[in-house]
Amino acid sequence: MLVAEQLESQRGICPICRSPLSERHAVLDRFDRIGTLRPTNVRALHVNCEALVMRRRAAAWPSGAALEVAE
Repeated sequence: MLVAEQLESQRGICPICRSPLSERHAVLDRFDRIGTLRPTNVRALHVNCEALVMRRRAAAWPSGAALEVAE
């Protein structure tokens, strides 16, 4: 249900690649890794886009800086 809500608020577009995104191909990405799954803390992404974000976060982890893909 949260995926559908996020897709509606994002107008069915992945914020990373700007391509259309369906509920079937969407995963939720949390902005605050410790925070809960709530509309203000998540966004819907393609699986591959989420993997890109996770790799960039992992690369930035030692410095403590959060590296995000431009939205």
